[in-house]
Amino acid sequence: MYYDILSMLETLEIRELTQKENIVEHLRLRYTLFKDAFGIDDKKGNLDLDPYDWRSHLVGIFHKGRQIAGIRVVKRQIVPQTAYALDEIRAEWDLSVRPATGYGLPSEAVFDYQPGTRQSYLDPKAEFSRICVLKEFRHSGVYYLAYLAAMGLTYLDGIDSVLYSCPAQALGRYARITPTLCYLDQRPEKNGFLGFTFTLPSVAVVASVIDAPHQILQQALQVASLCRQEQTRGHATTRQGTKVAPAFSVSGAPPIVLRHQ
Repeated sequence: MYYDILSMLETLEIRELTQKENIVEHLRLRYTLFKDAFGIDDKKGNLDLDPYDWRSHLVGIFHKGRQIAGIRVVKRQIVPQTAYALDEIRAEWDLSVRPATGYGLPSEAVFDYQPGTRQSYLDPKAEFSRICVLKEFRHSGVYYLAYLAAMGLTYLDGIDSVLYSCPAQALGRYARITPTLCYLDQRPEKNGFLGFTFTLPSVAVVASVIDAPHQILQQALQVASLCRQEQTRGHATTRQGTKVAPAFSVSGAPPIVLRHQ
């Protein structure tokens, strides 16, 4: 799987969301797409806000100023810039949802690690979650772009392996991008997340970010650099001595130097 990312970004904009207005649009997009597809509960303000959002980096993809896709990277701790905006949204809309407590990731409430695998794979520190794309953009590589953004942000934050769940039929698509390290078993009594029902057989896996194909990881770091361009004022976060290229224009992006494996 490979797309010309630079050509895609001539018409699309991608960024990490920290402004309240963009996050409201993001949560409303999720609600619109998930309500019918996954039977999520009715929610005040038509906002798909859940407790794990306070621990998430939210990414939005825009076309002509309209948010058409998104993904979140859920961490095991609060993400301050997201939490601040969500506290304002919760107060403004008088929402009852509260930040998640504890250390767990969303899929860990539904799936169990197979014996011995959790220690073997160093306990993933993040989960890719809530990927969504408007129907008219689903055959243009936008899913891939969103997943790349999550990969790149995760790598820059020093995380080597991640958890994600998806319909079983979609696993091959993601496994080609981030190699699977181990599978989790769905608990018999669970058929979805809180207020979110699985409509197809689903799987959860721990996947490797650092073992992704070099070309894909290179693309992921380019996309992540764009996501954080405004916040980092010209340089993306460095990781373990890896210097990431300065923020760049879509045409003529300089190469990104990967850390030595």
